[in-house]
Amino acid sequence: MAERRMFAKSIVLSDAFLDMPLSARCLYFTLGMLADDDGFIGSPKAIMRQCGASQDDMIILLQKRFILSFESGVIVIKHWRLNNYLQGDRHKTTTYVEEKSELALDEKGAYTEKKDANYREIEVEEKSFIEVPSKPLSEARQARAKAKKESSLPTTFDARIRNAFVGKRCPICNVIMTYEFNTTKPTIQHNLPISKGGKHELDNISVICQSCNTSIQNKVETPPYNTDEVKAIWECLGNVYTDKDSIGKDSIGKNINNNIYNNIYNNTLVSSGDDTNENPSENPSKNPSDDTEKILRNDFEIIYSLYPKKGTKQSAFESYKKWVQKSGRKVGGKTYHLTNKQIWDAVKNYVTIQENNGTQLEYYKNFVTLMNQLLDWVIDDE
Repeated sequence: MAERRMFAKSIVLSDAFLDMPLSARCLYFTLGMLADDDGFIGSPKAIMRQCGASQDDMIILLQKRFILSFESGVIVIKHWRLNNYLQGDRHKTTTYVEEKSELALDEKGAYTEKKDANYREIEVEEKSFIEVPSKPLSEARQARAKAKKESSLPTTFDARIRNAFVGKRCPICNVIMTYEFNTTKPTIQHNLPISKGGKHELDNISVICQSCNTSIQNKVETPPYNTDEVKAIWECLGNVYTDKDSIGKDSIGKNINNNIYNNIYNNTLVSSGDDTNENPSENPSKNPSDDTEKILRNDFEIIYSLYPKKGTKQSAFESYKKWVQKSGRKVGGKTYHLTNKQIWDAVKNYVTIQENNGTQLEYYKNFVTLMNQLLDWVIDDE
């Protein structure tokens, strides 16, 4: 990797760049210094910690389209080729071959997703840039790419359906699927593997956790674990979305708004069993002083189960109790008391804002963090 990096004045002195907070701009420069020779970064979170940046700074860069992200967690600096130029004998091709294959160049020479309307293929200037040939995709990846190309499903299907299963249980091991851990994230399982002639169509798709998917390894045909549920959810999502949405930009938040807050499917994960689908504002426990620990827990579970990014559950519950109990919670020298309805609306308000901003799920606040900062999202009653 080169020891020196450059930044184009047309980028870093633009109004769009200078309008960002100083911390976000510092993060951009740090990412630019540590990216590989094609502008890719494999460990953006580690770099965030290294330079003291926050998730909000990364979100701003994503929203402003100064960086692009991939499902693998890798990011790339969008204007890399405008910023930097390396001669062929000094250039080392990125190891993120699959991610690079998803990109092209727009009319200005910046990276763009191939699904965008106007782009040109990434070309190599033969006179001054000798690129080491990329390692070809494996036969399995080629088969998957071919199946998806021939599929009747939109290009955004994979991201939408995975996000729709966040908070639901894996039909094989019963673990709650979440992006908190790599092993528990929801993944697409083809009941009849594509390598054995299976298609990338609804009739052949289940959603299971990463751990179970890795164990199966597409070696055998599997039962339609939750194919019917996939169909039902997609039928609802398909009535809401068009294929113009971009993967990772708007699918997560909007899916949450429809399938979680409006209960597209009835499978909320609440330990108590009876009133799992009701809004907490309609729960009979209205006077916290009369609530038992069990009732408080049940009210909390209703809200907790509907938020896509979890955290330390017990800590979040303790924070919740402080808000709803009559003694209230002191913030800035003042005591505040929140009702279940206010908490419910605050959580929903936060998610709505994130979805409108196109925030990816990994950059949502953990639930315990959100519970500690609820006042920022409470909607005042008129």
